[in-house]
This record gives sequence, C-alpha cells and structure tokens, in this order.
Amino acid sequence: MKYLCSIYKNRPGACVGYPWNFANQIFEDCQFLNENKDELLSMEELQKTKSEEDISEFCVTCGKCCFFGTTSCSKLLVIDDEKIEVDKKE
Repeated sequence: MKYLCSIYKNRPGACVGYPWNFANQIFEDCQFLNENKDELLSMEELQKTKSEEDISEFCVTCGKCCFFGTTSCSKLLVIDDEKIEVDKKE
C-alpha cells in the first residue's frame, strides 16, 4: 500500500508544519525521528543525509501522518500496490 498526498506541493499549513507542530502523532519509522526515536530532527539535520526530493518522496509514499491521524485527510490517495502489479500482468 502507498499513501499519497494529492496536493503535496500545495499542502495546508498543518501539513507543512508537521512534524514540528505535532498535528499528528509521530510514528516510529518517521524520517523526522532521530536514531533513538526519542527526538525530532530539524529539517536542516535531515537535509545533511537526504536531499529535498528524497525527503518529499519518503513523506509522499509513507503518508502515515495523514492516514493514521485523528481523521484521514480527504486529499490522501490510498493505492493498493498489489492490485496494480496484478493489473500490469493481465
């Protein structure tokens, strides 16, 4: 499964501010957590190891903060990778 933001480049303020505004809970596999999973990395710290494109791609294909928050975002697209693979083979 992939969770894709359909408005990634025009996200609302709560999305742009995440994770630093704690709009949703932080997930253990979120790229913004440090190695110990107990502190947030700043964007500058994350950019030392990942490009802006890599950071965006990770968020777009993860989507957990959108999907598993208090309510799912209406702009979230949930794509079933397995079904896509089956359709490609047919």
